Amino acid sequence: MKRDMDLIRKILLDLEKQDGSGLWIKVSIEDHSEDEINYHLRLLKDAGFIEASVLSAGVRSIVQPIRLTWSGHEFLNAARSSKLWDAAKEFAQKTTGTLTLEGLKLAIPHVTKLLMGL
Repeated sequence: MKRDMDLIRKILLDLEKQDGSGLWIKVSIEDHSEDEINYHLRLLKDAGFIEASVLSAGVRSIVQPIRLTWSGHEFLNAARSSKLWDAAKEFAQKTTGTLTLEGLKLAIPHVTKLLMGL
């Protein structure tokens, strides 16, 4: 399955809205299947952006998010603005030829300075 950075951002925004009670959180994103969401939840767990339990049922694993981590909150705060997010994606794609999490983490502060005229 192909990684979708926009879906990553949408999931983080959805998780932030939850109550933070420590219970498993159900993530539902319009126009994305449960399998897509589950795959991206696993990526977010692997990246350290969410705390989650991974439940195995035969050959299938289900990722049950519990909360955003400090890193998840930090990334989301930097990527919250749609204008900034779109500009950072364009900058990262243009300068590196690819769209990676690390590239976006570096692009966001750079684009923020450009947008603010610094």
